[in-house]
Amino acid sequence: MQAPIQRQNVTALALDNVYTIKIISERFDNKRKYQLQFSKKQAELKRATKKAKRNSFRNTRSKITGPYGLPYKVVVKNKRTPAEILKQLGNPSSGNTKSFALKILQELYSPSQSPVSPPNCFPAIQEPRITKIKERQKEY
Repeated sequence: MQAPIQRQNVTALALDNVYTIKIISERFDNKRKYQLQFSKKQAELKRATKKAKRNSFRNTRSKITGPYGLPYKVVVKNKRTPAEILKQLGNPSSGNTKSFALKILQELYSPSQSPVSPPNCFPAIQEPRITKIKERQKEY
């Protein structure tokens, strides 16, 4: 009597396993399907972004009417005019030209921007000088 009961349990477990495998495979198939959909949408977005960038550049390039058109203004938008720079440094006509040039150099190359030299890790070792007399003594 026990043999048929065990057989029923085994078949029930086998059916359970088959059902579980089907569920897992369906989930895997769904996951794979969603991954494919995601990768397609991602590729579509990348293509659209590249196309928008390319068209934007073409539109900007096509608006050029002169050498100082929109593209030039885009590049030099935040540049300071020479008059503003001279106002910040002071009036060049009042004073010495050397002092004014020094101000400009200090403004361009301030000490805070100068690179820090690394410490000397290998101090120079002074070796004693070998004279001709010592060389002759070594020969003998």
